[in-house]
Amino acid sequence: MQRADVIGGTSCYAWSLAGGREATKLKQLFNIGQWQVDPLGNTLTRGSEHLRLEPKAIWVLGTLAQKPGEIVTRQALYEEVWRGRPVTDEVLSRCVSLLRGALGDDPKHPEYIQTIPGVGYRLVAPVTVPDKAVSTVAPAVPSAPEKAAGGAASVSRRLLTPIGRLRRVFRLTALTAAAGFWIVQGVAVLGADSAPGWLLRALSLLMIGVCTAVVGVAWLQVVRSRGQGRFSIPLLRGGRADYGLMALMLMTLVFALQRPFFQSESKVSQLDASAPTVPSANVIAVLPFENVSATPGTDYFSDGLTDELITSLSRVEGIKVIARTTSSALKDSAEDARTVGRKLGVSKLVSGTVRVDGRKLRISVELVDAGDGVELWTDSYNATLEEIFTVQNQIASSIVAAVTPMLQSQAAETIAANGPPAPDKNAYVLFLRGRHMVKRREEAPIRHAIALLEEAITLDPTFAAAYVELAHAWALMPFYSSEPQENMFELARSVIANGRARGAPIGETADGVSAFIAFRRWEWLRAEENFRKAMAFDPNDPELYQWYSQFQASLGKTERSLEFALRAKELDALSPVVNDRLAVAYLWADQDDLAQRQFEEAALLGLGPAVNPRAYLVLLLRQGRYREALGLMQAVQARLGGSIDWVETFIAAQEGTGKRETAVQALAEAARTGGIKPRMLFGGWLYLGEHDRAMVVANALVSDPASFDVEFLFSREAKMFRQHPKFGDLVTAIGLDKYWDAYGWPEACQRHATDIRCGG
Repeated sequence: MQRADVIGGTSCYAWSLAGGREATKLKQLFNIGQWQVDPLGNTLTRGSEHLRLEPKAIWVLGTLAQKPGEIVTRQALYEEVWRGRPVTDEVLSRCVSLLRGALGDDPKHPEYIQTIPGVGYRLVAPVTVPDKAVSTVAPAVPSAPEKAAGGAASVSRRLLTPIGRLRRVFRLTALTAAAGFWIVQGVAVLGADSAPGWLLRALSLLMIGVCTAVVGVAWLQVVRSRGQGRFSIPLLRGGRADYGLMALMLMTLVFALQRPFFQSESKVSQLDASAPTVPSANVIAVLPFENVSATPGTDYFSDGLTDELITSLSRVEGIKVIARTTSSALKDSAEDARTVGRKLGVSKLVSGTVRVDGRKLRISVELVDAGDGVELWTDSYNATLEEIFTVQNQIASSIVAAVTPMLQSQAAETIAANGPPAPDKNAYVLFLRGRHMVKRREEAPIRHAIALLEEAITLDPTFAAAYVELAHAWALMPFYSSEPQENMFELARSVIANGRARGAPIGETADGVSAFIAFRRWEWLRAEENFRKAMAFDPNDPELYQWYSQFQASLGKTERSLEFALRAKELDALSPVVNDRLAVAYLWADQDDLAQRQFEEAALLGLGPAVNPRAYLVLLLRQGRYREALGLMQAVQARLGGSIDWVETFIAAQEGTGKRETAVQALAEAARTGGIKPRMLFGGWLYLGEHDRAMVVANALVSDPASFDVEFLFSREAKMFRQHPKFGDLVTAIGLDKYWDAYGWPEACQRHATDIRCGG
């Protein structure tokens, strides 16, 4: 059977609005290995397989194909594909991961795309251009309705010919009226402090008189020329003039509605634009420090210093620090402090440079008021690598003193108490390199990070931060590789236990990772306890709020889930993962329009539906976008190695164009032959109303928490399933009732004596 997979869903449409014109430069078909690439069609073809990818993924592939066998740096890809749009490393990594998944490429033994650590990527497969290569995108042919519409438009033009002859009169009227309005507004603004109100009103009346006179003269010329409008004003000819005047009139109308044309004298002096909302005085963004070292490959140090400052400042009560993902998106931005501050919603900006020369350091830091761009504090530090912790604490304390002097003494104690111990300095460098790799969110960098962090621990067995970051890396590994979740979680827990046994002062710093592991293992009470301690210790960590939002949704508390997703977004507005989480929270809260908007925003930031397809599939089915749902389901099945034979009949049943019984038979056959994963099978039975079969699959999934999307149990799609006689037993098997007894029951479920009843 021919495959027609779609990878990326609607995120490609949202992205192409910004980058479609540039993307059309890649027009010619070309071959990479066994695959044929159609840049305009955004497709990969191999035999009967047809995969449709997101446009930016195709663009990345096309950029690599222009230099086969050569290394293309990450920076070159950012400039070519994103055209200056602020993006993080994670966005490009996801694009490459998407390409590898489509091409069937193994990053360990690449046949197509090779990762050059710390530099970029290289296309290792041969690139050829077939004879007479033409894009498979068909030219647009007007449909019958369009032709009919064109004919109707022609008739309309003939009927409106007399009015068309007066076009220049209307243009002149619009131009005169708009010019008069803006002259009055300009005088009002320039003379806001001295011009009396009566003068402005008189000027307004004069402009109205001039406009009337000009229109009268123009009309008279039309009458004299028997309606042909034979007066000539060159600047008012042609369609471009019409569009320009329409834009001018629209601006005038919007401004006039905001500020009534005739204002009282007391209001005329206030014609300046309303000031933007001023953020809290203690909201800070630490921009990535610029690495000005002559030694290549030392970015990890400048990034590490940025992270350490964010960590130190975020633990000071009374100061809110924007997450690094968001501030990093504006790295290398040429915009001034006021523009950057407005984008990030902060009142203060910290920036600086780092020069590493052997074991010598030179660090320059400045603190700027984002409201007016005034420098509040600046300093430079010459130190050795052995003195880095002392310098970090000095910088953090100086920033706090400049931002809020009242907190200075308290902050100094907090920073000193939370500052890292002075481990082996070589271990610290390894730690910075490892943390830098973890942030890449790809399997190969995470594995490299694990090796670096293990080496750091070997050099300094009491280095607490290295243990916590190593546990973090192991906990993330199953989500970026095929490693079993339980095995990776056990490794993460053993790392923390080993660090404490060796006397490393880990304390509360590992509570976040411990909470995440407990949550994914359905250890609900332990997870709640750890989450609360972690958020109290580090209230500015958006990853904690993102995890806690997912945790609360799994407990049926959709409103609380949305609340914490919004907190994560407030701290890290440009994180693709945070935006995707907020979209899912809106989805479970039945705010579908907001969910759609957030999914699109996450896609623009690099996390498209192909990465997290199940929640987006729910939204597509809710909105009746069945063709898109069909493509996404086929892509998911293909990626999981399953059958797609049942998908069309399933979608037809949802759309109402096919029989439910036929879809049930097709799904049952796929289940019998192993052509569908249990998590997909559960959703299929639930949508088809086969609740008894769905309950059988759900009970089987209880033994595999990694494959069970517990959040979906509390969606509106599962309302009838929650009324199943055995749903209470399922809740007990998952362990949710013990959490609800301790922390309160959700609206969807209640305990009645020994029974658990769930409804809407």
